[in-house]
Amino acid sequence: MNSVLQHCHSAPYRGHFGGPRTAAKSCDRCKRTGNLSRRHETSMQNILEIELFGVWGIDFMVNYVSKWIEAITLPTNNDKSILNFLHKNIFIRFGTRRAIISDEGSHFDCKLVANALQRYGVKQKIAMTYHQQTNGQAEISNREIKHILEKSLRLDEALWAYRTTYKTLLGMSPFKLVYEKPCHFLVELEHRAYWVVKQLNMDWKVAGNRRLLESNEMEEFRVQAYENAKLYKEKTKRWHDKRIMP
Repeated sequence: MNSVLQHCHSAPYRGHFGGPRTAAKSCDRCKRTGNLSRRHETSMQNILEIELFGVWGIDFMVNYVSKWIEAITLPTNNDKSILNFLHKNIFIRFGTRRAIISDEGSHFDCKLVANALQRYGVKQKIAMTYHQQTNGQAEISNREIKHILEKSLRLDEALWAYRTTYKTLLGMSPFKLVYEKPCHFLVELEHRAYWVVKQLNMDWKVAGNRRLLESNEMEEFRVQAYENAKLYKEKTKRWHDKRIMP
């Protein structure tokens, strides 16, 4: 029976019809060239990092721990522009990092960028075309920034909005995770938020001691963000994997 199915499916004059049915399940050519639905995907493998600014995804540059985004407008996206961006916006400000994840774009996957990253001691990881979820964090950030830019034409304001917005994945905003405190806005001054009233009547010694305590609690913030991200990604993985064809 198996040989009959193979013949009816993959003989030169049969056209490899059948999709996920019959012998297509075991046909090497169909596996390599056929249309892949979500049911054909492999199980999701989560990328979890705990070192702040240790791993970046590049498209929009997004840090894998804090979800902090760095982005600039470029007249062209060639390899020299990418290197200039990495040097001025990432390495000088945040230090050389452990790894950078990118897609297979020619401006990322090229000898010039590879040699520069090797010189800085940064490991380059390439997300394959058939598995773009590897750099999924950067792709999600892309989508969110584009959504903001539909309503705000200024990139710096879009980045500010993204960085100061609460992220379910973290349980806090990227700004709070990086700077240990939430970002304050003019509206809080206008409406006399609690922190404003408290600051007008604060004892500087008490405030200094509190700030020192907050600095010591920074590691707890990061561990909390890591645990939140872990739970969120495990939930996403279960939802993704249950739709995969066994």
